[in-house]
Amino acid sequence: MSRRCEPVIGRQSAPNSWLEARITALLTLWIASDDHASTEGTRDTAKLLGRLPQKTRRAIEAVKLEGKSVAETAARYGMSESNVKISIHRGLKAQASFIGRNGDA
Repeated sequence: MSRRCEPVIGRQSAPNSWLEARITALLTLWIASDDHASTEGTRDTAKLLGRLPQKTRRAIEAVKLEGKSVAETAARYGMSESNVKISIHRGLKAQASFIGRNGDA
């Protein structure tokens, strides 16, 4: 039985990409809304991001939360564009793994 994965824009989906895409969407929603749940979501997001190495955390914050391009982020932090993409992928994968093991942030 194959597991259905939601596609990630611009590339073939990997087995965990659907979870990474959902985490990205949740991070964006938590930051964008301004109610009490958002405050808790922001705290949960900060807790998850705090578990990541600084380079990875900065890449995710810049691209996924601030809406910066990969090129802008690479220039800002002195990284290659490939390294920014890899850091984001690995960071989201680590967050997905943590959430999967613990059921929540």
